Amino acid sequence: MCSFATSETESKEEFNKLIQNSLDNLNTIKSLLKNSVLSLNKDDFDNQKRLFTKELNDITRMIDLLQPIATIAPAFQYAQSLSEVLLNIKFSHKIDAPATLNVEPLNVTLTNEGKLYLLASDGARKNFKLDLDLYDEILPSESTYALASVGKFTFTIKKAKSPSKWPRLTKSTQKIPNMHIWWEMAEKYEEDFELYEKTIKKNKNNTTDTTNNNATDTNAINSTASSNSTTLTNSTDVASNSTELNKQNDEDVEEDEIEHNKIKKGIIENYNKKIEELEDELDKKKKMLEAKYRDEKRLLDTEYGSKKQALEKEKENSIINIQFKTEL
Repeated sequence: MCSFATSETESKEEFNKLIQNSLDNLNTIKSLLKNSVLSLNKDDFDNQKRLFTKELNDITRMIDLLQPIATIAPAFQYAQSLSEVLLNIKFSHKIDAPATLNVEPLNVTLTNEGKLYLLASDGARKNFKLDLDLYDEILPSESTYALASVGKFTFTIKKAKSPSKWPRLTKSTQKIPNMHIWWEMAEKYEEDFELYEKTIKKNKNNTTDTTNNNATDTNAINSTASSNSTTLTNSTDVASNSTELNKQNDEDVEEDEIEHNKIKKGIIENYNKKIEELEDELDKKKKMLEAKYRDEKRLLDTEYGSKKQALEKEKENSIINIQFKTEL
């Protein structure tokens, strides 16, 4: 009978010897089966048949164990909000194929530069590896990941710059196999991105108008200064230009801060508006319930009063009847 060789250190020669021994055993058992048939000995035939089947199964399992482990790029979905990137990974070669069960992560890596690496295995015949260079920098310390439902793994990755909208998931424009949009989550944040883009566009228009006005004023001032100040030295011009550049840089930084604050303010106002709408709807429902309660209470009071009057009248009639019978 053959014995299994599961150690990775076994050589190809040892494996070939095991296979040859098993084949010899199969040939021996085959001859015994033939003799059992010729001798019409059913018990011997059944015993040799079981041995033959077991030996054949042993060889099949041995070959399976020595096959190389497959490394698969898992299918995944992604979406983003203004502050996070969301990944839903399925341990399967296709998004619509069944997931591999009992998969555990072996290595999960996130770096500030946007490196995402996941290596997971079912401990048997399959490894799953996902290696991405994300579009922009991230904050690993504020990001999370976990095993999700059967055969899935999720990432919630914090963007280093927010609010922001990435034009794509990775630095490379090359199509990644098995990558899909996570539409359910993308639709959830669609309104936020619409408001964000409108605010950006509005702020750019305002900045352009301000820049044009400043340029016109500057040209007028420079023209007047040129006609009236012909005695300025080259050193004075250099110092003046340096001062203007520093002033412009300060103004640019200030404009960026203003734009950032406007975006934040717009998002906060949008959510506050939604909260107010929910509170208004809640108040309306409360009022409807209170009105319904008052109507039902009024009906119950009326019904109670009517029944009480009927009982009082019945009581009086009963007393009158008793008195009448007593007098008789």
